[in-house]
Amino acid sequence: MQINEIASGFLAQKEKELLPMPGNLITFEIGLGFLTGRLQGDTYFKMHREGQNIDRCRKQFKMVQSMEDQMGCHAADYGCQVLRL
Repeated sequence: MQINEIASGFLAQKEKELLPMPGNLITFEIGLGFLTGRLQGDTYFKMHREGQNIDRCRKQFKMVQSMEDQMGCHAADYGCQVLRL
């Protein structure tokens, strides 16, 4: 069963269109957290090797890009959609 079928009874059309956005946003925010940690001296996130936070950051950003590619839309598209709500 598709998510749209499940959500059709209680979500508005615009909410269903924006449903994939939170996953990308949270993944991007986690990437920003790793980048911020790196820029602040790698003191927030525990590391087991040098450069681990920047590697984590890159992986999170690549995951966002992969999700966007699979959905056929990109972060710039979200801004336009959110503004039209």
